Amino acid sequence: MRTNALLKISLATAIVGLILLFFLSERLEPKLISISQIDERMLDSYVKVMGKINSVRETEGLYILDLQDSSSRIDVVVFKQNQKFNFPKGQQVEVIGKVSEFRFKLQIEATGIRGLS
Repeated sequence: MRTNALLKISLATAIVGLILLFFLSERLEPKLISISQIDERMLDSYVKVMGKINSVRETEGLYILDLQDSSSRIDVVVFKQNQKFNFPKGQQVEVIGKVSEFRFKLQIEATGIRGLS
């Protein structure tokens, strides 16, 4: 009987813990940094940056944004299958994404992008 009670308590605790982790993971996001702070040590890390879209290039499978803040600029890759993109040149946006490298140049692969007023 005692083993049965411990099993139920363990199962209930595990379920509550998983539910809490699920809700917390949706609320967690990277700390806002400036573009100039992004370097090679941050490869494969998630970052959040804000800036103005200087230009948008469209290819078959993605958009490439030239994003600039007061400190620097960086290319942001937005894959078409993952995002609906409708931001014009000059729009202020907040981007969350993973730092990657393409042709020896750092970029951000956007997982989320939203316009700012």
